[in-house]
Amino acid sequence: MPEVTVNGRTFTYYESRTGSRAVGISANGVANSQHEYRFRPDPHTQRDYNSRQAEFYRAAAEAAAGLFTLQDGVARWPSDGAFSWRGQDYDLETR
Repeated sequence: MPEVTVNGRTFTYYESRTGSRAVGISANGVANSQHEYRFRPDPHTQRDYNSRQAEFYRAAAEAAAGLFTLQDGVARWPSDGAFSWRGQDYDLETR
């Protein structure tokens, strides 16, 4: 699975296809840190998405990783966030 490093921590991520599209992410070496964020709007409405899916999911993973905190050894993910990709703003919402 692909990885991104944000704020000195490495995260593994994947495209989740159950129902609406989402990015699944976890902090490497942190127990119980798996989380999924779905997108609003649907990325399929953006022309570049179909030819640049890997780039899109990397951008989404980097944004999601930036939301992660570790408090007293417990993984914390806020319920929402946002990022922009190729001129389109996307909301991240906990699935």
